[in-house]
Amino acid sequence: MKKISIIFASVFFALKGCHPAFAYEDIITKLNNYVSIEVDTSLCKTNTNFDGFYRPGMNRLEFCKTNLERNWPTNRHVDVYRKILLHEAVHVAQDCKAGLNNSVLVALNNDIVIPAYVTKKYNKEDALLEAEAFSYWHKGDKALELVDLYCK
Repeated sequence: MKKISIIFASVFFALKGCHPAFAYEDIITKLNNYVSIEVDTSLCKTNTNFDGFYRPGMNRLEFCKTNLERNWPTNRHVDVYRKILLHEAVHVAQDCKAGLNNSVLVALNNDIVIPAYVTKKYNKEDALLEAEAFSYWHKGDKALELVDLYCK
């Protein structure tokens, strides 16, 4: 029995070191309660600069893991996986606030300051929604709390 436990532990730690899914599995598990999540979709493959996006009309989050791995240094992967998923989690909460079965997102807080990098990258209609989602990158589980609050 001890030999099996040692083999299991060795395989688990080897997988954990080379398989970054363990770094964001908690977020995916939580979000899967509300929306579907797909990894490396055809849209990810045709838009290699995309890290991930949420499609409110389909209630689907698309996570572009291969693009992230190609576009970010290896030592940043774990951090970026989590940031992207937390960003998209805010969009899920925005969708739930608007009514999950539609194609509309609604800001959770209209008093968000929109940084210049957001106004340069996104059109005026999306800037508030994106600024709000970016504001939760460093707030950890707060984005997931918004999902629970608005998607119940």
